[in-house]
Amino acid sequence: HVTSLPINYDEIYSHVGKDVKKEKIIVSSSRLDWEKNPMFMMEVARKFLSLNQEYKWIFTTSASELRSNDQFIVDKLKQLEKENDRFIIKTNMDKKGYYELLSRASIQFNSALQDYVSFTLLEATTFGCDVCYPRFKSFPECVPSDRLYDPFDVDSAVNVLCEMNVREHKNI
Repeated sequence: HVTSLPINYDEIYSHVGKDVKKEKIIVSSSRLDWEKNPMFMMEVARKFLSLNQEYKWIFTTSASELRSNDQFIVDKLKQLEKENDRFIIKTNMDKKGYYELLSRASIQFNSALQDYVSFTLLEATTFGCDVCYPRFKSFPECVPSDRLYDPFDVDSAVNVLCEMNVREHKNI
């Protein structure tokens, strides 16, 4: 059951402001632990970026270095950054820097397998990001159906992201 959460929008806006120009940026900000499904996120990023040359995909963390409950995941993320100059890892992000990034980003992507409450969803939508989340757990109750992808289906996620890109072009 979806209920309200303790979030102060005025405090969030105090870090950045409300009227920042959007860029072709997708942000992923979940932990790299296996339950956040980061290998899936990387496959979606790889495929989406190959189809949409104008986008950057930015993975963020507040930690000073990448960490996970599986070192293989960290290694794969670093490898993806080396392979694609439009896949960017940003470590050591404080709230102000993260909010500045969200204010510029057009989409926030989530691949978590176990979230019921998502502050990343609230923060992203506060800054006007479109969102792409799995049709899983509580997300169908709070995310519009055309922004949901079938869990574990890379093509479904990429198709939702591509449709968001098409909608964005129509609004320019």
